[in-house]
Amino acid sequence: MLLRDYLEFAKGSLVHRRLRSWLTVLGIIIGIAAVFSLVSIGQGFDNLIREQISSLGGNFIFITPSTGTSQSGGPSFGFSSGVGPRSASQGILTTNDVTAVSSARGVVFADGIIFDRADVEFRGESVTTNVQGYTVDLLKEFPLVSVGEGRIFSSGESKVAIVGFKVAKDFFEREVKLGDIITVEGESYRVIGIFAEGSGATASIFDQSIAVPRDDARRMFMEPGSREVSAIFIKMSEEADADRVLRDVEKRLRASHKVTEEDQDFTATSSKAIQSSVAAITSGITIFLGGIAAISLLVGAIGIVNTMFMSVMERTKQIGILKALGARNSQITAIFLIESSMLGLVGGIIGVSIGVALDLVIGSKELLGPSAFVAPITPELVIFCVSFSAIVGTISGVMPARRAAKMDPVEAIRYE
Repeated sequence: MLLRDYLEFAKGSLVHRRLRSWLTVLGIIIGIAAVFSLVSIGQGFDNLIREQISSLGGNFIFITPSTGTSQSGGPSFGFSSGVGPRSASQGILTTNDVTAVSSARGVVFADGIIFDRADVEFRGESVTTNVQGYTVDLLKEFPLVSVGEGRIFSSGESKVAIVGFKVAKDFFEREVKLGDIITVEGESYRVIGIFAEGSGATASIFDQSIAVPRDDARRMFMEPGSREVSAIFIKMSEEADADRVLRDVEKRLRASHKVTEEDQDFTATSSKAIQSSVAAITSGITIFLGGIAAISLLVGAIGIVNTMFMSVMERTKQIGILKALGARNSQITAIFLIESSMLGLVGGIIGVSIGVALDLVIGSKELLGPSAFVAPITPELVIFCVSFSAIVGTISGVMPARRAAKMDPVEAIRYE
């Protein structure tokens, strides 16, 4: 028999049992669509996070207060969604610490940020949101924020504000515009800028925040005469060794705070550490999603095995006639392997097509708006999924094919 004969024979068998064949293929379709979509979504999520991290710049360090018993936790970018009472063991950062780290080798800029939650009123409506205090230099250097409308503060300027995109557009019934007056903790501020709409991991923080001059924030949140800051931002030179600078900064702060490495009351996080943490997390997520999808594919493979065993039982007499006419065991095996391979291949092609469609929907800003992100559709992933599906189908047909090949022709012809 020629390969064309095998294919025609397998095709005729599948068409003859059309409903069962499609139900079997459905299991493979679901499995491959899940594998393709979840793996590409995992890759897209990884790319999105990496882009967000890279947008911060290559070399920076954030320093935030922490308890002396724990140095763990992810980067907070110097901000939190809420403010609670400081524990007795929590450290305090001051402008003296800013001075201490500014002289570290490789540091080109360092400054403190002040932030807290505050009541904000506009035209009789009131909300509570993050208010952040910046210096003019910090606003120019800070990589996370950019002004979409208006301008940043001028040196010595007071009682002015830059509002986040959502604060301006969504927080109040009437849109906040340049020149409007908002009330923050009972004091009036003139809006001179609106931050550009953010995206990714930091969007929710800055879109819903209000920036004011740091001296205004200090009067708003700190005790009179306080030199405290909520966090310290450090920018390193491009050629600086991030790990070495981080060690030097931590050493200087421990000396300033008179603490040891074991009980230091601050957390210093570098961009390199953030990138490493993100890479480990997103890789784990991708593997986890792929594992879940593989379970679906396994269920589809079991469906092929079941269908092929049923096919062998139903075609026992046919197998006996073929063997009586001289068909060799290898030819009988090939017939059933090709049949199961076709089930896997067709399921893989349709599954990948559905997966591509799902990825296009996920990346459609018209449908999902800001939640959309690109799930990459790579030729390597398409080829892998289709090939893997065909291989799964072939392997699933091995046992039924061997059983068919080992049948005694006389007993097979007599089978009812």
